[in-house]
Amino acid sequence: MSNYDNYPIYYEALKLTTYLDDVVCHFAKRHKYNAGNKLLEASLDVLSLVVLAIKRKSERKDCLSKAIDKLEIIKAILHHCKEVKAFNSFHSFEVSVKKVSEVAKQCEGWLKCQNSPSGKP
Repeated sequence: MSNYDNYPIYYEALKLTTYLDDVVCHFAKRHKYNAGNKLLEASLDVLSLVVLAIKRKSERKDCLSKAIDKLEIIKAILHHCKEVKAFNSFHSFEVSVKKVSEVAKQCEGWLKCQNSPSGKP
């Protein structure tokens, strides 16, 4: 177990990255190495930004904002993958979008908490 396991946002970002890695494995070759690779890179970036937000309080707002931006990019790539029929099932697409939304919701909540004067949401 790592130091970050006490943070639900870390756990959700890790689950997202792991799930997308599994989903991309089932993409056709032409989708796996283009859009699939971008999905994996962006999800790893989100995971890295979450770790930095946990470790560096002074950079937390910036890291969370960047993570939210990356999650929007992931959503756009997921929708592209759906349109070009890269997913082997609609269920895979649906679960992917739900996982992205869950991480985004947690990032936004944490960012809102950081922006409030009392430190409470």
